[in-house]
Amino acid sequence: MNRKRIIKHTIALIVILLLTAVVEILCFNGNAVFDESYSHKYSASGRNGYQFEKSETDEYIIYSMDTQGEYIDKFYMTYQSEDSFSYTVSLLQYESITDGANGTEENNIIKISDKATGNLERAVTHINQRADKVLVRISKEDIDEEVKPSISSFVLSNSIQINPYRVVFIFVSIFIGYVILFMRRTVVEHPEYTFFAIAISMGTMIIILSPVKFKSWDEEIHFNRAYSITFSDNVEYTQSTYNMYSMNIPDVNTMEERDLIADYLQEKNYEITMVKEKTSDFVDYSKRAYLPQAFGLKLGRTVGLPFLQTIWLGKFFNLLVYSLIFSLSVKYAKFGKRALLCVGLLPTSLFLASTYSYDAFVTAFLMLGLVMIFNELVDRESELNWKCITVGVFAMILGSFSKAVYIPLLLLLCFVPKEKFKNRRQRKFFVLTVILIFLIMMSSFVLPALGNVVGNIDTGGDSRGGNTSVTRQIMYILGAPVAYAKLLLETMGNSIGEYFLGYRSRTFFGYMGGNGENLYLLSVVLTIFVTITGENKIRLNRRMKIITGIILTGVAALIWTALYLDFTPVGADVINGVQPRYYIPLMFPVMLLFSSGKIKCEMNELRYNRIVLLTNLVILSGCIYSLILLPFCS
Repeated sequence: MNRKRIIKHTIALIVILLLTAVVEILCFNGNAVFDESYSHKYSASGRNGYQFEKSETDEYIIYSMDTQGEYIDKFYMTYQSEDSFSYTVSLLQYESITDGANGTEENNIIKISDKATGNLERAVTHINQRADKVLVRISKEDIDEEVKPSISSFVLSNSIQINPYRVVFIFVSIFIGYVILFMRRTVVEHPEYTFFAIAISMGTMIIILSPVKFKSWDEEIHFNRAYSITFSDNVEYTQSTYNMYSMNIPDVNTMEERDLIADYLQEKNYEITMVKEKTSDFVDYSKRAYLPQAFGLKLGRTVGLPFLQTIWLGKFFNLLVYSLIFSLSVKYAKFGKRALLCVGLLPTSLFLASTYSYDAFVTAFLMLGLVMIFNELVDRESELNWKCITVGVFAMILGSFSKAVYIPLLLLLCFVPKEKFKNRRQRKFFVLTVILIFLIMMSSFVLPALGNVVGNIDTGGDSRGGNTSVTRQIMYILGAPVAYAKLLLETMGNSIGEYFLGYRSRTFFGYMGGNGENLYLLSVVLTIFVTITGENKIRLNRRMKIITGIILTGVAALIWTALYLDFTPVGADVINGVQPRYYIPLMFPVMLLFSSGKIKCEMNELRYNRIVLLTNLVILSGCIYSLILLPFCS
């Protein structure tokens, strides 16, 4: 990098830092800058501050404070209570509207409900409103009369308060935007670098900003599996680890409460409260996807990181593997690079990569395997690249360890053009090897289930209970194959649009909800745009599109059937448990199926890549801000 470029990027970095500071101070602290900055403390005695009034009704304990129309940014409550309790902050705004007949003023009342966590001694609520009077109501139904919470003080504040979480998020978002706009070589020649920068930075933001309590699908189960791998003998749980695993962590919605929870967990992380016996050090094949997360947890514990940062490190290594493997897919793809960018940077894809989950590991390795396979399918002139094929096969196997329903994608190798082989004998050996690997992988979950059916052993099903049984469900399907086939086809047909293009597979962040409006629509528009314009030179021929479509349909059928066996009551006329995120690994090949090359985009490569990358960045940043930062880190 020459001197001029270094100076240019240094100046840009300084400008971005200044812009971040301006946005944080003027946009998020503007009321404190341009209005009166204050922090008023209200107590029962009124000593060294203001006094609150306390009263009781049959239903509520009520605290009232006069605020004289001031703007209130944050509300703080200091208390003593062993149990958690809910409270409501009511903001009374006196309007200058008078009822002429009665001579009374009308009041506008805004109510904000929140919860105080037992033993934390402090609760914080983001208000962001003006009020002439503030009432705090605690319902007597939610508290034990014998151990009522003891409220010592309230603080109403409108002071300049720099939110470090928000500052980092703003800086990272602007900086990545700068990289896309002004680093031409990275965007055009090495889109995999840009992908990695976006994925690792935005994923890290998801990790840091997400609530301490797990919010992804079954994340506590995935965390426990990864945590168990870090021990060679017995698995030791501290109180903090057990609280995470048992989901005994309170929901908080401000940065102050997050810090209180982190401190509390750190205090409880020194005593062992539970020990589980571990029968073997062998990591089951279906759990190999947890190894990166386990490595992060082990590393954090070994170097003595604080508890919360150790939890983050486990998530980060999951994100790191996802970002690296997906970047390799983008780098080595001979076609479909932009489709890969769109799938890899989907908010839901990146969210899964930034949590405890095996989905990201599965998706990343499947994408690498598919890229290596499709490279050979479309390149009919060169000889078979055995190194790429080997990498592709191993990637498909690794990606299918945790979810073997995806292994039929490996059968695409059976259709590699015959001219790429030296002779018919070599081609036959190759196809038989692929089929053998496929059968071995399928047998990992098919043979045990069929063996139980033959032996009439009632096993499998949802561990949470209900009338579920893999054995009895298979027997039902074998007894009524036509009825099940009809149910399967109807279910798949009715859900295909929602599962491929619906917001729950695109802009959805688990139990934090999703964005089903503008950001979701932008994601769909981008996907369609890239699909119909992205591949004008190299693409799958009609024969391979038909074959790929058949295999994808088979994979989808396996997904639905696996969930019918495990999570659906025996003989039910519905299929339970299938979620749109299971279709994410299929999105890349589906986009290739609909790429016809008939619609040509005259845009140059730099501008095209910038549009794709910037749009993905906007969608990601918008989802992170609206679904995580604003509701949980204000």
